[in-house]
Amino acid sequence: MRREWVVTVVLVSMLIGQVLGGPVDGQGRPLIRKLGTIDCDLVETTPVVFQGRLYRSEWVRTSYEGNKLGENYTRLVDVQTGEATAPLARGCVFSSAFVDGDTVYVTGTSTEQGWTGQRVEMFASKDLKTWEHWTALDLDGFGICNTSICKADDRYVMMFEIHKPEDQAGVAFTARFATSKDLRTWEVTPPECVYAKDRYSAPHCLRYLDGCFYDFYLEAHEGYEMRVVRSPDLIHWESSPLNPVLKASAQDKQIANPKLTTEQRQRVTKAENINNSDIDFCEYKGRLVINYSWGNQRGEEFLAEAVYEGTAEEFLRGWFPPDALRGEMKPLLVIEPSDAYPRHSEGDLIELKDGRLCLIYTRFTGGGSDHAAADLVMRTSADDGATWSGPETVVRRTGGLNVMSVSLLRMASGEIALFYLRKTSQEDCRPVMCVSTDEMRTWSEPTDCITDEVGYYVLNNDRAVQLTSGRIVLPVAWHQGPGRPRDSAGIIMCYLSDDNGRTWRRSQDTFKGCDPDGRRITVQEPGVVELRDGRLMMYIRTDAGSQYICHSQDGGQTWSKPRPSDLASPLSPASIERIPWTGDLVCVWNDHSGRHPYPKGRRTPLCMAVSKDEGDSWSESRVIEANPDGWYCYTAIAFVRDRMLLAYCAGDKQVGGLNRLKVLAVGRGE
Repeated sequence: MRREWVVTVVLVSMLIGQVLGGPVDGQGRPLIRKLGTIDCDLVETTPVVFQGRLYRSEWVRTSYEGNKLGENYTRLVDVQTGEATAPLARGCVFSSAFVDGDTVYVTGTSTEQGWTGQRVEMFASKDLKTWEHWTALDLDGFGICNTSICKADDRYVMMFEIHKPEDQAGVAFTARFATSKDLRTWEVTPPECVYAKDRYSAPHCLRYLDGCFYDFYLEAHEGYEMRVVRSPDLIHWESSPLNPVLKASAQDKQIANPKLTTEQRQRVTKAENINNSDIDFCEYKGRLVINYSWGNQRGEEFLAEAVYEGTAEEFLRGWFPPDALRGEMKPLLVIEPSDAYPRHSEGDLIELKDGRLCLIYTRFTGGGSDHAAADLVMRTSADDGATWSGPETVVRRTGGLNVMSVSLLRMASGEIALFYLRKTSQEDCRPVMCVSTDEMRTWSEPTDCITDEVGYYVLNNDRAVQLTSGRIVLPVAWHQGPGRPRDSAGIIMCYLSDDNGRTWRRSQDTFKGCDPDGRRITVQEPGVVELRDGRLMMYIRTDAGSQYICHSQDGGQTWSKPRPSDLASPLSPASIERIPWTGDLVCVWNDHSGRHPYPKGRRTPLCMAVSKDEGDSWSESRVIEANPDGWYCYTAIAFVRDRMLLAYCAGDKQVGGLNRLKVLAVGRGE
């Protein structure tokens, strides 16, 4: 039964994709159907349509079995008949083809440096028999490999791969660019037009659509796989949340060419396969014809073919679907510190029934530390965040240290619950709950959520959740109690209520954190999100290099052993919630995976990513804010109509840490 259900989901996804803009697989990715291997020892091929016929431009290496010239050359093969042109671009390597009107252009790289050179040679023909030849680029000191050309409005753009000089290439191999008005005279773009110097990112195929350039490139990731990024200016790049485009699989070894010999078929069967590389494609008779290579990435390569049953436009747009990550980011409010109020932080957002936005946050009056005096204040907006009211005190500090860390929860009853920490001392910090039945005009008296034991419990802002069962879950970390020594490493637990907060009980499981080797680690500031199958996923701040996660199958009573997740981070909290219009999970955290530059140990950059598989994996993140001197965390997430709202703390460690509060709107992106 479950297998039939999975098949149905995939088929429905494919049908939806065909209606909305091209076929997609079960994960929403453009559906590439691999046909299998068509030749051995061929790479860097380009399918093109010329004079209504489908051709494949092939770089024939000296090692190719059919090469009788003893040197590198290029040929164009009529895919239907198998007939090949006479050799051209003799002595050139890494060739690529581009068709513009009634002319086919072939680029090839010189080899004066051995296997690469500093020149890009160009050849042009209107009949595939006579060819013009000129030098397009001659860059002293450069080592050039692959090339690819596309037309971008009124100009042509060439992407060329370099592995030197080091100051230009960084980590080889890297995409640089040149532009031309006539395909003959080329001008190299400034050095900042590059992708990407920080890691292996070998480019192969360049396309242009909707004002953006699309770079299909090879990255070392679980083997080597094809990925795609896009940019409006060749400087600022956005990675597809659906990457990879292609990766090694058993389908690569299918035989798509019946003319392969027995010996070639045996080679295919026995070959090591760790890469899909060198993708190129063209549209032919309403579908994309895709060429790519597979093999061991050490010289043994095979040419394969795949198809996409849609247009090139659908294919390119399909890798960047509209979602919560893709919309425009618009600042709505920045609350700066002052002498009177040196810190504003840890708040939450909610929409009232009359459409107003409401923000409640912590306003410190006695300094910037977590133990300084603070009240809770409220601001509202009646125009979707364009303007805000002045601060109105909601909860005053009546004794002890402070009140802080706001969670707002619209309960199933329609009432609004306000949770916050009442910090009486460094041994007594516990969450309390107030309820409003009149859209936050008035509040009930606060009631303690933890009465079984006095202690220092941390409930972060925007952490209270109500499950589909009606249960309210408060994930907390215990750090100290009267007469007990402080435990900065933390003990994790939940407090649960099945009667809308009137009574509470501690979860059956309480636990410390350990790394995979059994060494104790710091676990703090947990959060909880309900998954589609009814389980709960807890995510936990740690000092072990990532957020840790664990699961509960009984509404938070018991928990699996915490383990590292793919969310690499410093000792800083994350926030995860479900996007109502897609059903996916979104995470906001300090991404320290290496995808974006970051100073070690700092809570920057602030990023967001999406999971389409309930937290098992995450898309490549998008940066929200990335000042290398900044600190960003304690993000509250709210979804209001067609926008995701973020209220997060920001600041600079050198001038007081997290001392300002920012509210940002992220459009839906459609």
